[in-house]
Amino acid sequence: MWAKRFEGRFACVACDGKMIVGFTDITRDGHLDRLFVSADHQRQGIARGLIERLTQHAEQQGFEFVTTEASVTAKTFFEAMLFVVIKRKRSAELFAG
Repeated sequence: MWAKRFEGRFACVACDGKMIVGFTDITRDGHLDRLFVSADHQRQGIARGLIERLTQHAEQQGFEFVTTEASVTAKTFFEAMLFVVIKRKRSAELFAG
């Protein structure tokens, strides 16, 4: 089931030993769809590392920018990663970086 959700996407995974502690993925059109870091591993730079690797891949693929829809809670993080708000919605904001 999970494998199907990642078909046709570039995904990055962060591990602590054999345990997956975070992941992210980008669609073929440059949309960052998911970003997750387990609660026990947050605030350790894992999300930053995942986004850096993801945006590096996007640049190699020729994308001018990466988009994502982020909650208000995640806004500060994405702004720190040089994403900018391009459209506001009620429940989320669309960022490009």
